[in-house]
Amino acid sequence: MGLANLIANYEWVGSFPYIELTDDEFIPIHSVIPRRRLIKLNPEKTFSGGNRIVEVSQYSLEMDEQRHVLDRDDIILDQKGAPISARVTQYHQLIIDNKEHNVILF
Repeated sequence: MGLANLIANYEWVGSFPYIELTDDEFIPIHSVIPRRRLIKLNPEKTFSGGNRIVEVSQYSLEMDEQRHVLDRDDIILDQKGAPISARVTQYHQLIIDNKEHNVILF
């Protein structure tokens, strides 16, 4: 995320196998959601379920070695780090400590 936006402590959890999935239903997403992957937010769970949704415009998604931005998109995230119930074009499912985590890799 870059040092300017990295205001939290973090630690390495590990490497995990994943499967790539698509789904027509709302699913909990445990990562930020790039706007280009978002189909629809679940209004029942997202807005009345305690999420604090924020959209960050023109976020840098990819840079080259000279730190020139190669790709940008708006991203959706929850300020509290809670999962976001959404329909997305595709996602990746990881199993960490016997729990499913649905994330979007980009």
